[in-house]
Amino acid sequence: MSTIDTLNISTLAAANKLLQNLVDEGIVTIDQLNDKLKQISQIDNLAASKAAPTTAASSVAVPPPPTKKQKPNPTPDDQHPNQRTNPPTSKKEKKKPRPFTLSNKRQRHIALRISYDGSSYGGFSENVGEAYDNSVEKFLFIAFIKTRLIVDRKSCSYGRCGRTDKGVSSSGQIINLYLRSVIPKGEEYDDKVPEYDEEVEIEVKDEKGNVKKKIIKELDYVKILNGVLPPSILVQSWSPVTPSFSSRFSCTSRTYRYFFISTNLNLSQMSLGLEKIIGDHDFRNIAKMDTEHVSNFRRVVYEAGIKGEGTVRYFEIKGQAFLWHMVRNIVQVMFFIGKGLESPSIVDSLFDVSKMPRKPNYKMAADYPLVLHKCDFKDLRMKSSAMNLWEVQMNLEGRWERLAIMAEQLRNQIESLGEENSVSIADLWNFKNTGLSKWRRVDPGVKAPDIDCPWGPDSQGTIKWKDALTLLHSKEGVVISGVKEPPHVPLSSRPTGMSYEEKIESMKGKKLERYKEAKKKGKSKEVDKEFYRSKQSQGSSSK
Repeated sequence: MSTIDTLNISTLAAANKLLQNLVDEGIVTIDQLNDKLKQISQIDNLAASKAAPTTAASSVAVPPPPTKKQKPNPTPDDQHPNQRTNPPTSKKEKKKPRPFTLSNKRQRHIALRISYDGSSYGGFSENVGEAYDNSVEKFLFIAFIKTRLIVDRKSCSYGRCGRTDKGVSSSGQIINLYLRSVIPKGEEYDDKVPEYDEEVEIEVKDEKGNVKKKIIKELDYVKILNGVLPPSILVQSWSPVTPSFSSRFSCTSRTYRYFFISTNLNLSQMSLGLEKIIGDHDFRNIAKMDTEHVSNFRRVVYEAGIKGEGTVRYFEIKGQAFLWHMVRNIVQVMFFIGKGLESPSIVDSLFDVSKMPRKPNYKMAADYPLVLHKCDFKDLRMKSSAMNLWEVQMNLEGRWERLAIMAEQLRNQIESLGEENSVSIADLWNFKNTGLSKWRRVDPGVKAPDIDCPWGPDSQGTIKWKDALTLLHSKEGVVISGVKEPPHVPLSSRPTGMSYEEKIESMKGKKLERYKEAKKKGKSKEVDKEFYRSKQSQGSSSK
């Protein structure tokens, strides 16, 4: 029996000091020490895990004994040849979900009518790949994918009618794409596809192969999508469409509305200006030229006028198609005319590109009052359920009520401002001659009831603010419009941008490449005419 076997040691804590001395004096060997340590570790596993011998001899690793809850990992020599080298650590370990696919599902070509509040979004069209994209389309595709109506954007043959800019809203945008259908895939079910949500009877086989009859209805696309879309984006109705239908190219006309405050605007003069845009004209000076993709700036306007009653009116402009920012540029020119800053004849001058080949520099009208009101098609029958339309109605009315109340609150603040505040007449006179010119224009033709009040730099006394506004209006012809405006420079005298030809000559790099690519894709007028004739004949389908 060796010296170490005679030692009565039950814990590693007690053995540390004694074993240190034995190793140092050469009484025991390293192998004997390791055997003893294994015995002690089985007696007091807790002490073995906490104790840390300081010598090289005592640094030999000792594996912990097996417990009931945890089995020791087998070494490579102990494993069966067919056994996995890395077995699952838990029976509840989740398997990776299979990729979603519609290969075994029927898909239908669908048109959707959509309304949205553009003030909350960065435009309608999605900026694919951009991290900060806040477009309407981005949220639409999140909804399509979340509800598993499509797999992704690339595989659904998506199309849109119009590309509204940042801040622009719509009450009648049309899109088309292929969506999942509840009707099973297969030729035997082709004649069972309903036009809308009618009930149909089909025969299906269960797991045992028994044929059973089943009553089904098409998916309620409006309800499904509105359940996951933001409240400011609403699907109103849908229709099955023919395979060749295109929201963009099958559209026969688009109608825009632009809302504005009519106070102190000459509506009759503006109407004369709008009459001049009706017909086929070159709008390059009343739009933004996209020279990389567009070479023909002639567009046809069918109707243009001012509608509505009261303070809030709107322009309604209906055309076959529109150039980039075309409507907002038209509106700005009409505002110039309505304020007496330009004559209606300026429209003729802007259309005459031989005399005015370069667009004068002017800022287009604001974005938020513009609405894509309607998109027309020859044969597109949109439909929705009463419940879905009721919920859309309640959503829109609720938002309208809130904004209408806020508008009245602001009106109340304006009235209170005039009633409860006063200003000295001398200060008002100085304001008229110094600060007012930065904010308001003067229209000598304005007539209003006169006020019996001394009016000059040495005037005494005070006057209520509401009477001060009337005094400015009647005595000085000051127009109250709520918009800060710079002094007007006639459009014919303003600096201009480059002409179309000059822009083409200055193109370089990727812009030039995109321009050349677009020119290659260009078609003759005859081919284009036949293309649009074919597309515009497409519409709703019974399947």
